[in-house]
Order: sequence, then C-alpha cells, then structure tokens
Amino acid sequence: MEHTLGKRIMAARKKLGLTQDQLAERLGVTAQAVSKWENDQSCPDITMLPKLAELFNISTDELLGRTPPPPVYEAEVVDDERDAEGNGIEFHWDHGRKSGIGFAILVLMVGGLMLANALFDWGATFWDILWPSALVVFGWSGGFSFFRWACGVIGAAYLFGIIWDRHISSELVLPIILLIFGIGLLV
Repeated sequence: MEHTLGKRIMAARKKLGLTQDQLAERLGVTAQAVSKWENDQSCPDITMLPKLAELFNISTDELLGRTPPPPVYEAEVVDDERDAEGNGIEFHWDHGRKSGIGFAILVLMVGGLMLANALFDWGATFWDILWPSALVVFGWSGGFSFFRWACGVIGAAYLFGIIWDRHISSELVLPIILLIFGIGLLV
C-alpha cells in the first residue's frame, strides 16, 4: 500500500479521534479541503504543514513521509582514570608500541650476540641465540608474572651458558619451562 500525504493526514487525524470537520475547524479551513487532502485530490498549502505536524505531534518530515534520521548522541567525557561505570582503567603509556619495542630489543640482542659469537668463537648457532633471547625479552619486557619472570631467567641462564661454555642441555629447557608454567598457574 502506497503511503501518500493524504493517507498520513487521515491516519493522524483518526489517531487523535478527530472528524474531518473538527480538523478543519482547528486549522481554519473547510471540511472539503481536508477531504480533498485525504483523498489525494489536492495538497495542503505549504504554510499549513507545520500547523498539521504540531497538531498531530509529529515532525514535518514524518508528515511528509520521510524517515527521521538516527539520533545523534552527545559525546560523554570520561575521566582518564575511570571508565563510564567508575571502575579504574589501565593506563597505556606506549599507545601500543610496547610489542614493537620488545621486537626491536630482540633484534638488537640477537644481532649483538651473533656478532659476539663470531668475534669470540663461542660455537653457538643462530637458533642457540635466538630462542633464549626471545625468552629473555618475553620474560622481562611484559607485566610481572612468575611464568614470564622464570622464562626470562631460563633464557638468560642459557645465554650465559653459551658465553661461559657451560651449555644447559636444550632437552632440559622445555621440561623446566613446563614446570615453571605449572607453578605459575598454581601461584
């Protein structure tokens, strides 16, 4: 069913419980004018539209069949240290750069240790330096937890073992990390 201006006027009039004569009297027009509007034989004068909308308690856009735009909500100012419910929120000083900084530290650490390996002939492979360096950066560049701290200690111990030629067997590292992780879960 097509919704014309006349049909919207009729529906709004009936919703208020008014007759065509009563609507005409309130608007200062004839009942025949209202009848012509509702039968789509003519349209109300443009100056009549705001009066009709006010009488029907709707906007002129609604009267003309336009859907109202979605409401615009005012922005809410939230304190830097509290969220909308008043709970404390975490402050991020790095705006998401922490992982980039950690990666840069890892690259510098591996590069420096590879250079030292070549200069002092430690006999370590790239992987012998990479994974313990990653453990050190992972363990000591994030928030404190027993597991992260222990990973950093294991990685540092393995690296110092390379430097002083006292290698920790790589077969021992995974079980040690699993034990530390289990203890960290319990803590």
